[in-house]
Amino acid sequence: SAQVLHRNLPIRLLFCIQQFLKLPFIVGCNPHFKHVHRTYLRAHENINSFGKIVNEQKEAEYVELLNGFIDDHMNVVAQLAQGVRDCKLHKKAETDVLDSFMNNIINERIGLRLLIEHQVSLHLNREHHAGVINKCMSPAKVVDKMVATASRVCLETYGSVPEVVVQGQTDITVPFVQAHLEYILLELFKNAFRASMEFGDWLDPPEVVVTISESRNHFQIRVSDRGGGFSPEVGTNMWSWSFTTVDEKEPLDYGLGATSVDASVKLAGAPSLGVGIPMSQAYANYFGGSLEIHSLENYGADAYLKLPSKAAHLVARTHDHAAQGTPFAHACFPSGLDAQS
Repeated sequence: SAQVLHRNLPIRLLFCIQQFLKLPFIVGCNPHFKHVHRTYLRAHENINSFGKIVNEQKEAEYVELLNGFIDDHMNVVAQLAQGVRDCKLHKKAETDVLDSFMNNIINERIGLRLLIEHQVSLHLNREHHAGVINKCMSPAKVVDKMVATASRVCLETYGSVPEVVVQGQTDITVPFVQAHLEYILLELFKNAFRASMEFGDWLDPPEVVVTISESRNHFQIRVSDRGGGFSPEVGTNMWSWSFTTVDEKEPLDYGLGATSVDASVKLAGAPSLGVGIPMSQAYANYFGGSLEIHSLENYGADAYLKLPSKAAHLVARTHDHAAQGTPFAHACFPSGLDAQS
């Protein structure tokens, strides 16, 4: 898998670099976009110049290089988010131009991180894992973990926390990339808690209800709050990378730029990037899932998350990416994960 990644990773990095070259000149000159562009150029130079992997020693050195890539790219999403905010604030680009750029670069970034973190994870020998995939992931346990994290942030901000009720098929286990689910749920809970606290009584906020279910090929998680919902205008614009409820004049905390959930959880109390919803949708869509949010204005909102629950579906989606030059399908399912499960 390291040899396959070594051959294909420079190609995927070139695709990222190409996205910056397609930007209008004035947009590409944004210092935050230029910073990320240089980061990808540097990564391509380092990875492309690495010699062939012919033994375990060279593979260990390659994994060390990949760990450096993860560290260097920790702030990429925050830099991109700030670049989008700058362009919107100064009206340097149309929304559709920024959205197209962000959709392409973020989708490719997710693939890159998945490839790299998978290769690194293969050396960790974690129980019930095949690389980054948790073969026996419990959605209910992930819900509990992210509720606890969001609750700490809410308690520090508002002084109290809405009660969370978890119901449905709480005993199911599925193979999935747990980090993706953690990121999405953390964003949904942060939004639900914030709405509940600001719409209701701080001393007795309305409860948030989480429902888990499993169908033949997917598992679903619904997050329901009574936080007042949102207007049709917000519902239309919330999926755009250039739309945010964050004060656009406030600088972003670059520590939250990681798509690695471990990093984002540690810094969950920091200001939001303002791109949590489109980022969550990108994670959900990557393996053929979906994220929908419906509002009853002046009452509440329901977020519906649908993700594949069978390894075969993950394989099918990764083969789609492999057809585009991404070798994740070849590396993601080593011995130990049955593609027919």
